Amino acid sequence: MFENKRLENILDEFKNKTNSHSFIFYTNNFEKCREDVVTLIKGIFNTQNLDLIKMDFITIEKNNESKISKERIESLKTFFKTKSYLNKNRVYLIEEAHKLTSISANIILKFLEEPLEGVIAFFITTNLDSVLSTIKSRSQIINLYYDDTSIINSEYIDFMEKFLNDYTQKDLFKVKKIFQNYDRNEIITIFETYLEYLYRNILENDVIIIKKLNYAISLLNKNVNVDYVIDYILLGSE
Repeated sequence: MFENKRLENILDEFKNKTNSHSFIFYTNNFEKCREDVVTLIKGIFNTQNLDLIKMDFITIEKNNESKISKERIESLKTFFKTKSYLNKNRVYLIEEAHKLTSISANIILKFLEEPLEGVIAFFITTNLDSVLSTIKSRSQIINLYYDDTSIINSEYIDFMEKFLNDYTQKDLFKVKKIFQNYDRNEIITIFETYLEYLYRNILENDVIIIKKLNYAISLLNKNVNVDYVIDYILLGSE
């Protein structure tokens, strides 16, 4: 059903009733991510027809406005007050969660701090840094990276495997010299490619490096010094 194994795992968690009550899907491709999230929601409700679950599923949809206003979020209050039509989970999806204003985000935060039984929050964002930190801390963050091609650059994978597994603190100068062969955008591409590889083949011991690489990419996008980013990946603690 999904290329990304993490989505299959989430669906299994719902079947086993071990799921989280809030998920943030962080992506580089909104449309593809939305398609996968909607497919996931259909799987949770075991239906291909969204009209059949319209009493239990609500979306704050993407639009051309720069912010998601308090008024749009207020519509959720009515949704929460009613009982499940199917006596199952109730799901709300907020597209472009980074557009929540501080007021609208705080309304959502109240629901996350005291989650109602069976109510699940799904958020999609292409700008994780702009999502309220208190919402992030109460949610599972799922990175859904989509490449333009189905072929993962094996050269980048081999490079990252060597970087992460063969180099130690004593090799820092050597590592930094190697990274000087790439510009900032190329390094970001290398990290993102390796992230996609990890998400397609995710193992339990990959969780820490996934977190580090996500943070490293955000630092590079903010023009943080590359040497500092390399130090963080090899020496930084979680």
